[in-house]
Amino acid sequence: MDLLYIKIFASGMVALNLYFLIEKKLKDKERLIGYFGIAALLFVLST
Repeated sequence: MDLLYIKIFASGMVALNLYFLIEKKLKDKERLIGYFGIAALLFVLST
């Protein structure tokens, strides 16, 4: 059960890092694609 919490925390940290990278680097359409990528990554990591 502890592994699940670690996985959720790690995926959350990855998402935050990607979020800040995307906010700094990308424009509107690319940003939308980036958010979709984060959502997909979180989904994969959580399963």
